[in-house]
Amino acid sequence: MQPPRGYWRQLLLPLACADDFRSREDIVKHAIQLAMAGASDIDDPHAVVIGDAPWDVHTAARLSLPFIGIARGEKRTRLLACGAEHVIGDFTDFSAVTRALHRAVVPR
Repeated sequence: MQPPRGYWRQLLLPLACADDFRSREDIVKHAIQLAMAGASDIDDPHAVVIGDAPWDVHTAARLSLPFIGIARGEKRTRLLACGAEHVIGDFTDFSAVTRALHRAVVPR
């Protein structure tokens, strides 16, 4: 079940989504701009694309950004086949998420 349309915007979090842009690359570029605007106190900021679909992997590769997949089963297999190096099951294991963030690479 997905939250109602506009739910995330109500939380006043920086958000870039498919409703805002036609191309996946533009969505990611805008997300990076939003994040950088709020990261003025970070010494060495960098971006990692996190996604659960092949287009996420392809977008990260086209933009030369590291990628982490979030998937299980057949979806996990599909992400790995698309070039993802690291795919975790979900966000519940903080150690796994942290390791994946540190090991994330640009998809091949």
